[in-house]
Amino acid sequence: MANNLAQVTSLFNDTDGIAKQLDSVITGYTTSDGTIAIRTNALVADIKSLSDQQDQLQVFAAQLTSSFNQSFGSLNTILAQAQSNQNYLSALFGGENRNGALSANSE
Repeated sequence: MANNLAQVTSLFNDTDGIAKQLDSVITGYTTSDGTIAIRTNALVADIKSLSDQQDQLQVFAAQLTSSFNQSFGSLNTILAQAQSNQNYLSALFGGENRNGALSANSE
C-alpha cells in the first residue's frame, strides 16, 4: 500500500471510495427526514402523549378524591344519625342492662 499511492487514493476518493460510502450512510441518518429525525419525532410524540395521559389521570384522580370525600362526608352524617337514633331508642326502650322510659320495669 505504501508503494501504490494511487490505490490508496482511489480507496478514499469522493466518487466511489470509502469516504463517499460513509457519507451516503451518514446522510441517511442525519438528514431532516433521516432515521435519527424520524426516531426523535416519534419519541417526542410519545412523550407528549404520555404527558397528556398524565394530565388526564391527575384530573381523574382529583375527581375521584372529591367524589370519595363527598361520599365519606355523607357516610359520616348517616353514621352520626344512626348513633343518635340508637341512643334515642336505647333511652326509650332500654338496653345495655338498663330499663328504658317505656319499659314495664322502669322506676
